[in-house]
Amino acid sequence: MSWIGQARAGDQPFLAYIALNAAHGPLFVPDKYREPYRHLPRNVASFFGMIANIDENVGRLEEFLQANRLRDNTILIFMTDNGGTAGVQLYNAGMRGRKIDLYDGGHRVPFFIRWPAGKLRPAGDAPGRG
Repeated sequence: MSWIGQARAGDQPFLAYIALNAAHGPLFVPDKYREPYRHLPRNVASFFGMIANIDENVGRLEEFLQANRLRDNTILIFMTDNGGTAGVQLYNAGMRGRKIDLYDGGHRVPFFIRWPAGKLRPAGDAPGRG
């Protein structure tokens, strides 16, 4: 975020690509993120803890953009790289398959675009090509 602040100070447009290693193995996560899920198997609690950490950090980014008057004219795109993971049985929205599969459960991903000052269409599904 300090780099974004520097770009803003120079009044220059910026692109920040922030690639996350979470939520992927190895499942290292501080205990404070795993603790709310302690009733689950440790690998699941760690995976969920990583997701909670991602959520917290996206929130920090949003707060930074707001505090620096960048939020309204900044395009924020969030997405993951694959569908549900192998090795951890998780909710997958009823879709068949998981990471590495060709089925929807392997390649449909969480995704959003936020651009308050932009002209984005309402959310929806993109039609596939058959």
